[in-house]
Amino acid sequence: MDEITHAFSQLSLNLFAMLRERGRNNADMRPLTVSVTSAQPREGKTLIAQGLALHAAALGEFRILLVDANFDTPTLASRFAGGGKIGLSDVLQDGATAAAEFLATPFENMFVIGAGCVPLPALLYREEALLKFTDSASARAFDVVIFDSSCVSPYRANVVARKSDRVLFVVDATATRRETVQYALGRLKDGARDPVWGVILNKKPRYFRDSL
Repeated sequence: MDEITHAFSQLSLNLFAMLRERGRNNADMRPLTVSVTSAQPREGKTLIAQGLALHAAALGEFRILLVDANFDTPTLASRFAGGGKIGLSDVLQDGATAAAEFLATPFENMFVIGAGCVPLPALLYREEALLKFTDSASARAFDVVIFDSSCVSPYRANVVARKSDRVLFVVDATATRRETVQYALGRLKDGARDPVWGVILNKKPRYFRDSL
């Protein structure tokens, strides 16, 4: 098993442990929400979000929904042949009354929702609409919703990440400065909740130490 496959497998097993602890046998419980974000663009968020979703789905125990909330550079719909379909931005604009279109994947227990077609999606970062989406019947059909989120910005709050149950924070180990990472993590940790599940060093040279 190569290094990246091993890493995704470990993340999937940790995710499953959290799901079991939450007692997903309760049909009224909303899905566990996981946001994948970073301090800067192009650090590998989409790679991690998609990889985690696919590896978790391959194990077959839980139903996985992967959602493109990376409105700055949305790519998931095109990767799953869903360009132009109703996605997250459309749902947020309509207060979760619009039905997002599920995109098929190689696994029967995994689906994808694209970013959608609404322009200026940064204006749609409304907490109420997001909570309605995660509490909708469509989302409740899944055990976990994984968001490929935009990066943490000093100019706007990343509501998707801050309102998720858990956050995976991706760092480009070859380019991102420690101070930038610390600042972004501080913004995510504002308030009483600390949802940060873990930090993933992407593009990590073998000599790079796993510490921040």
